[in-house]
Amino acid sequence: MFRSLIIVLLIASTAFAEEYTIRNTRWGMTPEEVKKIEKWKYGWKTEGNLSKLSYTGELKKGVECYLTYSFIDNKLMSINYRMIEDAEYKQILLFSFFSDSLVKKYGQPEKPPPLDLSKKLSDDQLLELVSRQDGTYGRKRWKIHGGQTGLVLFGISATLNITYSHKDFNRLKRLVEENKKRDEIYNLQDDL
Repeated sequence: MFRSLIIVLLIASTAFAEEYTIRNTRWGMTPEEVKKIEKWKYGWKTEGNLSKLSYTGELKKGVECYLTYSFIDNKLMSINYRMIEDAEYKQILLFSFFSDSLVKKYGQPEKPPPLDLSKKLSDDQLLELVSRQDGTYGRKRWKIHGGQTGLVLFGISATLNITYSHKDFNRLKRLVEENKKRDEIYNLQDDL
């Protein structure tokens, strides 16, 4: 039993012991480690089990960008670039530019699975359906770094996002949010 626990811990720790992923970071870094290496202008941070560090800078010359590092239990799990552009033609040009750049670096994105409208759709599938209906300019996905990292390029309204996330980020984020809701209900019951 004890030997099994050690093996599980070693496997979990090696998931974070990979080469640098994005912006000289590695999954599992602490906020303090990220602060030491990030060169963009510091913006703000949030605290808690799901915390964030935010910065501003230019990802492409002349394009203001918000950069957010997300942490779960003080371990880096996601990096998001967000660009806001009001002019639709510029949005489409930016999407095309970053799409081409990501294809050159990582290869062709995954093909989206067909949507079965006879079954209940997940939130992600609903968002995909909405993006097809409301004229957004796209969503592309890659699995990179041997499947350890998911990459999404997504444009909707006046916002273009490029998000890198550890393969377990969404599952762990959902667990943190469920625990927070459970704790809020529990605390409310204490007050009654």
